[in-house]
Amino acid sequence: MAEFLLEFYVARSDGVAVERGEKRARIAAEGLMNEGTPIHFLRSIFVPEDETCFYLYEAETVEAVREAARRAGLTFDRVTEAVAGVSSPPQPPPAPFAPHTAPAPHWHRCLREGEDKTMMRTAAMANPFAPHASEKEKE
Repeated sequence: MAEFLLEFYVARSDGVAVERGEKRARIAAEGLMNEGTPIHFLRSIFVPEDETCFYLYEAETVEAVREAARRAGLTFDRVTEAVAGVSSPPQPPPAPFAPHTAPAPHWHRCLREGEDKTMMRTAAMANPFAPHASEKEKE
């Protein structure tokens, strides 16, 4: 089966409409499945900033997705086939962060007795490779 995106527009403040539509979409897909049409509602993706919503389906045909949307009473702009992960293989999860093995920040290495940590941190962030003030005095 292929995956399809049903795309429609929703006001950025109307996340409740997305949830209600998702519930209707899921029920409609289950109804079609019970009638023998292979289709599954997978999930919704709401992008409030773009006022766009996608419902992701798995189905054998685009017509099945259109029928599910019709039964759910969804007004949509388009339905397109989605292809996931064709350009790169799945990546392993990142290694867990081990704070005890992480090197100390540069400003810790530069502190001398009596120096202000805030000033040192600011200086190190601005240019971590600049000579320390006490090193300049030696020159």
